[in-house]
Amino acid sequence: MQRRAVLGALLFIALGVALGATVFRTDIARATGLAQPPQPVREQNLDGNGNIRVHEQGTVDAAPAAPASPWSSYSGLAIGGNSDAVVAGPSAVIDLTSLGASVAPGKLAYISLIVEYVSAADTNCDAASGGAIVYALDNLSGPTTAAFPTPLEMRAPSGQKACLFGAAGGTGGSNDGHADLNASGFYGS
Repeated sequence: MQRRAVLGALLFIALGVALGATVFRTDIARATGLAQPPQPVREQNLDGNGNIRVHEQGTVDAAPAAPASPWSSYSGLAIGGNSDAVVAGPSAVIDLTSLGASVAPGKLAYISLIVEYVSAADTNCDAASGGAIVYALDNLSGPTTAAFPTPLEMRAPSGQKACLFGAAGGTGGSNDGHADLNASGFYGS
């Protein structure tokens, strides 16, 4: 019998603690003087207009702006021919963003993009010289595309402008036929 009384008393105490800690906690806190009414908080980091100052300031554009001077080019090239086609230029900076190339069925070609330079006063690429291959596709037998999310940039030396040419050389014993070259990008500064 005494055991039941002790268990009953412990159960009563446990129930009181549980109710006091959950249901009646606000009432108990007020009765003991521990509860205090909410205090208004005043932001200390304000600018001259009363707005909250933040570290990062400025505006963010959600979409990138289109380049100011875009270009695009199509060139039909004779495979194994001795002429290069002007793809872009002249400009101080030529940025290439995409390239598409294809060859006639059953043919192979070595497609190359070549940068050469003219005087800064020139308005065409007729006198271009002294350059290098900047991109090439070897043994091309069908259509292919290449995208350059970070543009392939051709920057002319001081006092000159760059010209971008396309060429289609024969490969694998194929020295005839036709290749198509499509390129696009923008002129930089």
